[in-house]
Amino acid sequence: MAAYTRVEQKDDLAELGELGGPPRRGPLQPQPLALAVGPAQSAVRSLNWSYAGWVVALFLLAHSAWTSKSATTSAEDDCFDPFRSLGYVHRPANLSLRHFAYPPSASLDDLTTPTPIDASMDPPDGALSLAAPAYGDMLNEKVKPHDLAFARDKSIWFIGDSHDRMNLEMFCQQHEAGGAVLDVPHWHIKANCRFPDLNLTFASFFHYGLSPESESSEPDPWNIPQIETSHENENPGPYSVEGRLKEYWLPAVAEVGRPSLIVLNSFFWDLRYFAHHARHFDRGTLLRQDERPLTYSELAWHRSRARAFIDAVRAAFPGTPVMFRLGQEHQTNRNEGNVAVYQLNQSLRAVLAKMNVPVFEWASLLTGERRYADDQHFAAGAPARLYSDMALYYLRRAVKGWDRCEPWPSMARPPARAR
Repeated sequence: MAAYTRVEQKDDLAELGELGGPPRRGPLQPQPLALAVGPAQSAVRSLNWSYAGWVVALFLLAHSAWTSKSATTSAEDDCFDPFRSLGYVHRPANLSLRHFAYPPSASLDDLTTPTPIDASMDPPDGALSLAAPAYGDMLNEKVKPHDLAFARDKSIWFIGDSHDRMNLEMFCQQHEAGGAVLDVPHWHIKANCRFPDLNLTFASFFHYGLSPESESSEPDPWNIPQIETSHENENPGPYSVEGRLKEYWLPAVAEVGRPSLIVLNSFFWDLRYFAHHARHFDRGTLLRQDERPLTYSELAWHRSRARAFIDAVRAAFPGTPVMFRLGQEHQTNRNEGNVAVYQLNQSLRAVLAKMNVPVFEWASLLTGERRYADDQHFAAGAPARLYSDMALYYLRRAVKGWDRCEPWPSMARPPARAR
């Protein structure tokens, strides 16, 4: 990071205001209207307040509550997470992707108010108040808005696989107009996307899944070194997350800065590992297939290794917020391969909930995506844009205080191992 000249700018988070969140309102109740009613009008009073009139009044009140932009935010709103809330996925024409949360404080009547169907393809303007900011749009501005002051001198780390690297590459290319600088020393080691004017770095670090080092080392390296490759030195060691942590991730602090947020992932290389393991130990024909449902013991093994992975990263970077990205569906469901995706995601969610690790819900928000580069990687466009918007949203939360909100974990020290 020293290669860039830092632009001094006051970065007072108090000036940023609170995180954008939904208006907090109680259940809507129809309020009597102040009507001037004379003696001659008393005969029609019941008509004015007929059932139809109440429905109209309720609709207007509910619509006003849902679309209001004038509501002030509160400390409670500061803890609202639009990406982890029930809501509506919207795809604007600019190949981005926005998630609009339904108001969590809305009553059943609010949610079920009769609403006519119109011809609009876009949600109402007021729904924007329930969405995270479009930080990707802000990053493309040559003069960065003050809304991005929280990102100055920060580093976001993605520790995972080629999906993280490709998202970073596509996102960086989308933001060349905003000064983004891409650097990929080795696709199976690390990649960086820097914004020099903010001294902000998105860093991606690669690993081969959760298999132990011993399976890829002498005297019997049957795992990673035996996987067919198309490039020289395509899969350099170390071959375990523990080895990579020591060899690459800890030394990277001097290069890209201490991480302010870490997003972990271990998924598709593990799916490959299960089939490779079965072939090496001559298990049944079904178990040797690359795409198939997983067994109960395979999932139990993965949970134990996921716990070790998270514990190791937390111990290496104490105080740094950690999230975990789950896997997305394959473009095809060849040999019921998406059953394994569902199984592994469910298994990981169980571990992450016990370890107080929030889920980076990128994959679930892309359900039904059809623009794939291959059977598992997404093409350039909305997925990478959503990735950056989410990363910056959670970076802002990390800067403001990760442990202020439930269910966020305390980051004062690594958690004690549960018995």
